[in-house]
Amino acid sequence: MISEYRCSGCKMSKAVQRTSGGSAAAGEDDAIDRRRRAEDASARDALGEYLARHGTDAVTAGMDEALAGIDQRPDAFLTSANRSVLAKSKW
Repeated sequence: MISEYRCSGCKMSKAVQRTSGGSAAAGEDDAIDRRRRAEDASARDALGEYLARHGTDAVTAGMDEALAGIDQRPDAFLTSANRSVLAKSKW
């Protein structure tokens, strides 16, 4: 169930999804969002540090080498699935 609440004294409102037990899941969603942002920042920092130590040319060469061993021909199943998902999407 989706409900809306308004902050007293302000004009902001927020939709809150209630679980079957009736407790608000907004706090859980906020915690998950904070964790994801922290993980993204950590990954960004780690990649930046790696690139600073190894240089972008060496990293690009390594990625090119790794991708050379992967079959990159079009996959009929994935193509069909992508078309199906895109056809159902609102543009």
